[in-house]
Amino acid sequence: MSQTTFSNQLLTFEEYLAYDDGTDTRYELVDGEMVEMPPKVMKILPLPRNCC
Repeated sequence: MSQTTFSNQLLTFEEYLAYDDGTDTRYELVDGEMVEMPPKVMKILPLPRNCC
């Protein structure tokens, strides 16, 4: 898993909220730096055969 960090400048919380790169990529703000979050993964669990 790789994370992209945008470390060329520190962002304020207001700048972080206003940021939009036009993708579905999620970011978190860590000490003023935006860090790309891993994509959401949905696990589909099998239903038990004896559930009813």
